[in-house]
Amino acid sequence: MRVIKINRKIFLLYTMIVVLSFLVVSNQERVISVITQNLKPIYSVKTEKPQIGITFDISWGEQNVQPILDILKSENVKATFFLSSPWAEKKPELVQAIVKGGHEIGSHGRRHVDLNTLSEKELTTELDSSKESLEKLSGQKINLLRTPNGAYDNKVIS
Repeated sequence: MRVIKINRKIFLLYTMIVVLSFLVVSNQERVISVITQNLKPIYSVKTEKPQIGITFDISWGEQNVQPILDILKSENVKATFFLSSPWAEKKPELVQAIVKGGHEIGSHGRRHVDLNTLSEKELTTELDSSKESLEKLSGQKINLLRTPNGAYDNKVIS
């Protein structure tokens, strides 16, 4: 049996190269997705014929809601209302009037804060609590979010 003597420094160098290579390869997909992925909100969708979507954000005030609903009804137009959950909790009768008019409800968050500044835990709490409240008040499944001030990043979109 032949014994090969290897310099200790060379052995450690080769071992480190193998370990680092393994780490780079095993994390390659994750690194690439973080670098190349730039998530965007939905601003438009393709339709067979030209259409527009009418939306309203409501976080405070109530004086314009019923007149808007009356105009939409008289013109036979449907819209999406993005409601902050505290407003909806204070005005459940207006939430029901929106739903009764055949309009869609979306979330405008709970506290009307810049969602980009929240930790993942705070963001999850903000969005989940708003969604839960709006679903309970409206009886609709809440699938849409209009971020306060239009602020978003990849964390908010995902």
